[in-house]
Amino acid sequence: MITRRMSRMFPELSLMPPVGSFVDAMLRTPGFEVPDVHTVFPPLNVFETDESFVVEAELPGFTMGDLEISMLEGELTILGKREEKLPENVVQHRRERAGSTEFKRVLKVNAPVDSEKVSAKLEHGVLTIELPKAEAAKPRRIDIKIT
Repeated sequence: MITRRMSRMFPELSLMPPVGSFVDAMLRTPGFEVPDVHTVFPPLNVFETDESFVVEAELPGFTMGDLEISMLEGELTILGKREEKLPENVVQHRRERAGSTEFKRVLKVNAPVDSEKVSAKLEHGVLTIELPKAEAAKPRRIDIKIT
C-alpha cells in the first residue's frame, strides 16, 4: 500500500513487488491479525511403546471440563471448546492468542486397543492420552524348538 503510493508519486523509486510487500508488512500498524487457517490445532505428538499408544496434545488454557475424548471403532476423537474471558471495559490493542476456540481432532488407530483401560490426564497445558494395546496387538516372544 505505502510502497504503491510512493511508486506512483516517484516512479524512479519503485521497488520490486516482493520487496514492496515486505516493506508494507514492516510499516503496517500493529493490530488484529487473522490467524493462519492452515495451522492444525492442537499440535499432537503420537508415539508407541510395547504396552500402549500415547497421544500428547498442547492445550494451554484448557481444563478437562472443556474437553470430550472418545474412542469408537478404532478412532480417537478429541473435541474441545473454550470461551474467551476478557475483563469488562477493556480496550484490546493486540490479539495473538486465540480467544474462544473450538476444535475436533480424529486419529485412526491401526491396532486393537483395550478401550476399557484408556486414560487421559491434563497437566501444565499438555493433554496425555494413553491407549493400552489389546493383548492381541502386544509383541510377544515365541520360543523356537530345535529338533
